Amino acid sequence: MSDFTLYNDFDSTPLREWMMANGTEERVAKKEYFSRVGGSTRKIGIVVSGSFAMCGTDDKGQRKIFSVAFPNEMISNYLAFQTGNPCTYNVQALENSVIRTADVSEVDAYLHSLSPDYHYRFMSGIAYALLRRFISVKCDSCRVRYLKLLERVPDLHQKMSMTDISSYLGISRESFQRMKRAIDNERL
Repeated sequence: MSDFTLYNDFDSTPLREWMMANGTEERVAKKEYFSRVGGSTRKIGIVVSGSFAMCGTDDKGQRKIFSVAFPNEMISNYLAFQTGNPCTYNVQALENSVIRTADVSEVDAYLHSLSPDYHYRFMSGIAYALLRRFISVKCDSCRVRYLKLLERVPDLHQKMSMTDISSYLGISRESFQRMKRAIDNERL
């Protein structure tokens, strides 16, 4: 859900404003989970401060980050809830964070109140954002994805560790350090 703001395929402004006005504030400590693989969650959150990773574990037990969320972006396992399936990925705080949360049933009622098809457009927007993220991972170079992430989050290195950034990019920490050094040198 975090990639809504990245791809701008769906205007989630009404929902984000509603969540800020009606949600419950929660503090989430660094490394704490908002939702976990195999579990269930009845909440949607919007990041007020801090950052979150959407991640899974590979066959070697290593955490792999496939999406990130920063202030004013949403976090959840909404599609799993809507389909009656368990969560398929973890949502974990990358730093001490504050979120506003609402129960999915309240969110659904609000979505339906906006217009008869808003709920459908919301779910389609999530699916499309995930598809666009997948295409970016497969088609854009690590360098391009890193530069896009830096543009989106100028203070990225205060919010994410080098290890987390390299996981998001799908490269080793050493490869990321070389790439970052080359980009930094080009900017001088």
